[in-house]
Amino acid sequence: MRRYKEAIEDYTKAIQINPNSDIAYTSRALNYVNLENYDLGGNVPNLENYDLAQKDSEKALQINPNNVVAHYATGKVHYARGKYQEAIDAYDKALELTPDYGPASFDKEIAERMLTHQSKTSEAYTNIITSNEADIAKDQIKGSSDK
Repeated sequence: MRRYKEAIEDYTKAIQINPNSDIAYTSRALNYVNLENYDLGGNVPNLENYDLAQKDSEKALQINPNNVVAHYATGKVHYARGKYQEAIDAYDKALELTPDYGPASFDKEIAERMLTHQSKTSEAYTNIITSNEADIAKDQIKGSSDK
């Protein structure tokens, strides 16, 4: 069983002991994200946990701008919020520092696919909204019933 809440409590204690531990902030950030991503109870995601994860990632990067996992955690937060381009940018920063960092590479590929899908969906929706085909069809049906 995944024990993200307990891990968050443990990393909070670690931060209290050493407030300059970028690793503790990064680890806590990932646990906040995982707490939402792996909630199998069907609960609505608690966006506050994503806010806390983002704050922890930012703090870790203040302490150590070269923290690869903090950049990755930032990407995870953006991805969870549907901000795929921002996620890709964060994954790219992680990969600049460590080109063979597998999790960032894998998640970046998924984010790129989602961005493409999001773009196509948005374009299709725009086409539906701006199309007058439904009005033309309705007029044709009305015209044929008037005869």
